[in-house]
Amino acid sequence: MEITSSIARRISQFAWVMAAAGTVIGQVHALARAQAHPDDFVESPLARVWGEPAIRALKPLLDWSDPYTVYVTYGKIWLPVCLAFTAAAYLVYRRRHPEGVERRLWQVTLVGYAVMTLSVFGDYFPPWMDQMFLLGIGAMLDAALAEGRTEADFLRGNEAYKYAWGARDRHNAACRLTPSGT
Repeated sequence: MEITSSIARRISQFAWVMAAAGTVIGQVHALARAQAHPDDFVESPLARVWGEPAIRALKPLLDWSDPYTVYVTYGKIWLPVCLAFTAAAYLVYRRRHPEGVERRLWQVTLVGYAVMTLSVFGDYFPPWMDQMFLLGIGAMLDAALAEGRTEADFLRGNEAYKYAWGARDRHNAACRLTPSGT
């Protein structure tokens, strides 16, 4: 399939618009998730620092229905975002004309993006939400393998049963905020 310069321009514009929309609406979606899953703030005090005041400030955007409905509705933004970055990645792939290992890695990545897009559709457009979540896990693992990662840990939290499943502590970074003079 030949991609004309006009189509390439539209794909690029779509990707930029969706990047901007996802950046803004994605934050509202994160706040909606925090309302639907209150334990998120318990697990992430830094998210609570900005999240609780933001929820109060954006209350009209977040209290028009029950928390779960608001979360799923704002989650629908991720389908066009995924379509945009998948189309943009395909455009780059076509323009680069990769060969050898690079070509194979691009193909694995594009398949992962396509599966992730399908998964996002299912995550936020019922009735396939639970089944598509599993598809999304597979897409994330595919993308991680394409990036050369060798492990994935989905067992967030420190409950004892997670350690029985093989979880171990991983410390990425820490930041402690204290009032000056203490």
